[in-house]
Amino acid sequence: MVAISAKASIALTLAALARPAAAEVVSVDELTSFTKDSCTTIIVGKDATGDGGPLTSHTNDCAACDFRLSKVPAKSVDASAARPVYRYRAEYPRYVGDDKGATYAAPLADYYPWRHGKGDFKPMGAVT
Repeated sequence: MVAISAKASIALTLAALARPAAAEVVSVDELTSFTKDSCTTIIVGKDATGDGGPLTSHTNDCAACDFRLSKVPAKSVDASAARPVYRYRAEYPRYVGDDKGATYAAPLADYYPWRHGKGDFKPMGAVT
Protein backbone atom coordinates (compact mmCIF):
# COMPACT_ATOMS: atom_id res chain seq x y z
CA MET A 1 0.00 0.00 0.00
CA VAL A 2 1.32 3.45 -0.90
CA ALA A 3 0.50 6.38 1.41
CA ILE A 4 -0.43 9.61 -0.33
CA SER A 5 -1.27 13.11 0.87
CA ALA A 6 -4.83 14.41 1.15
CA LYS A 7 -4.14 16.79 -1.76
CA ALA A 8 -2.98 13.89 -3.92
CA SER A 9 -5.96 11.78 -2.85
CA ILE A 10 -8.39 14.49 -3.94
CA ALA A 11 -6.56 14.91 -7.26
CA LEU A 12 -6.65 11.16 -7.89
CA THR A 13 -10.36 10.97 -7.03
CA LEU A 14 -11.20 13.85 -9.39
CA ALA A 15 -9.07 12.29 -12.13
CA ALA A 16 -10.81 8.94 -11.68
CA LEU A 17 -14.26 10.56 -11.88
CA ALA A 18 -13.29 12.42 -15.05
CA ARG A 19 -12.04 9.28 -16.83
CA PRO A 20 -14.35 7.16 -18.96
CA ALA A 21 -14.97 3.64 -17.61
CA ALA A 22 -12.87 2.04 -20.34
CA ALA A 23 -9.75 4.13 -19.61
CA GLU A 24 -6.30 2.52 -19.71
CA VAL A 25 -4.79 1.03 -16.56
CA VAL A 26 -2.32 3.33 -14.81
CA SER A 27 0.35 2.02 -12.43
CA VAL A 28 0.55 3.08 -8.78
CA ASP A 29 4.06 4.43 -9.43
CA GLU A 30 2.70 6.67 -12.19
CA LEU A 31 -0.16 7.92 -10.00
CA THR A 32 2.05 8.67 -7.00
CA SER A 33 5.10 10.08 -8.81
CA PHE A 34 4.03 13.63 -7.92
CA THR A 35 3.79 13.02 -4.17
CA LYS A 36 7.41 13.88 -3.42
CA ASP A 37 8.08 15.80 -0.23
CA SER A 38 7.74 19.52 -0.86
CA CYS A 39 7.98 21.32 2.46
CA THR A 40 8.03 25.12 2.63
CA THR A 41 9.40 27.33 5.41
CA ILE A 42 8.78 31.07 5.62
CA ILE A 43 10.72 33.20 8.11
CA VAL A 44 10.16 36.95 8.45
CA GLY A 45 12.45 39.02 10.67
CA LYS A 46 11.25 41.73 13.07
CA ASP A 47 12.38 44.51 10.72
CA ALA A 48 10.13 43.20 7.91
CA THR A 49 6.81 43.17 9.82
CA GLY A 50 4.46 46.03 10.58
CA ASP A 51 4.47 45.48 14.35
CA GLY A 52 8.10 44.41 14.77
CA GLY A 53 7.22 40.83 15.64
CA PRO A 54 9.07 38.00 13.90
CA LEU A 55 7.02 35.37 12.04
CA THR A 56 7.70 31.79 11.12
CA SER A 57 5.64 29.23 9.23
CA HIS A 58 6.24 25.71 7.94
CA THR A 59 4.25 23.26 5.84
CA ASN A 60 4.85 19.52 5.80
CA ASP A 61 3.72 18.63 2.30
CA CYS A 62 4.70 15.01 2.30
CA ALA A 63 2.94 11.73 1.75
CA ALA A 64 3.38 10.06 5.14
CA CYS A 65 4.74 12.63 7.61
CA ASP A 66 3.86 12.53 11.29
CA PHE A 67 1.97 15.82 11.60
CA ARG A 68 1.20 15.56 15.31
CA LEU A 69 2.22 18.37 17.67
CA SER A 70 3.31 17.19 21.07
CA LYS A 71 4.23 18.71 24.38
CA VAL A 72 7.13 16.73 25.77
CA PRO A 73 7.14 17.01 29.56
CA ALA A 74 10.24 18.53 31.16
CA LYS A 75 12.43 16.21 33.18
CA SER A 76 15.68 16.42 35.09
CA VAL A 77 18.53 14.27 33.87
CA ASP A 78 21.86 13.80 35.60
CA ALA A 79 24.64 15.40 33.52
CA SER A 80 26.51 12.09 33.31
CA ALA A 81 23.43 10.02 32.36
CA ALA A 82 23.37 8.45 28.91
CA ARG A 83 20.49 9.59 26.71
CA PRO A 84 19.32 7.44 23.77
CA VAL A 85 19.67 8.67 20.19
CA TYR A 86 17.20 7.46 17.56
CA ARG A 87 17.42 7.60 13.77
CA TYR A 88 15.56 10.46 12.06
CA ARG A 89 12.12 9.34 11.02
CA ALA A 90 9.62 11.81 9.48
CA GLU A 91 6.86 9.35 8.65
CA TYR A 92 4.11 8.38 11.10
CA PRO A 93 4.88 7.50 13.81
CA ARG A 94 8.17 9.36 14.18
CA TYR A 95 8.69 7.91 17.66
CA VAL A 96 7.05 5.26 19.85
CA GLY A 97 7.60 5.20 23.60
CA ASP A 98 6.25 6.46 26.93
CA ASP A 99 9.19 8.68 27.91
CA LYS A 100 8.29 11.67 25.69
CA GLY A 101 4.64 12.17 26.66
CA ALA A 102 1.32 10.59 25.82
CA THR A 103 1.45 11.59 22.15
CA TYR A 104 4.16 9.02 21.46
CA ALA A 105 2.69 6.09 23.44
CA ALA A 106 2.31 3.02 21.22
CA PRO A 107 -0.50 3.92 18.75
CA LEU A 108 -3.20 1.29 18.36
CA ALA A 109 -0.94 -1.40 19.80
CA ASP A 110 -3.42 -4.13 18.84
CA TYR A 111 -3.31 -3.13 15.17
CA TYR A 112 0.19 -1.80 14.39
CA PRO A 113 3.41 -3.76 14.99
CA TRP A 114 5.34 -0.72 16.26
CA ARG A 115 6.98 -1.20 19.66
CA HIS A 116 9.37 0.92 21.72
CA GLY A 117 12.90 -0.49 21.50
CA LYS A 118 12.16 -2.49 18.32
CA GLY A 119 13.04 -1.73 14.68
CA ASP A 120 13.16 2.00 13.95
CA PHE A 121 12.38 2.70 17.61
CA LYS A 122 15.49 1.01 18.96
CA PRO A 123 18.19 3.51 19.98
CA MET A 124 21.16 3.79 17.57
CA GLY A 125 23.40 4.76 20.45
CA ALA A 126 23.61 7.17 23.36
CA VAL A 127 25.14 10.51 24.27
CA THR A 128 26.32 11.66 27.68
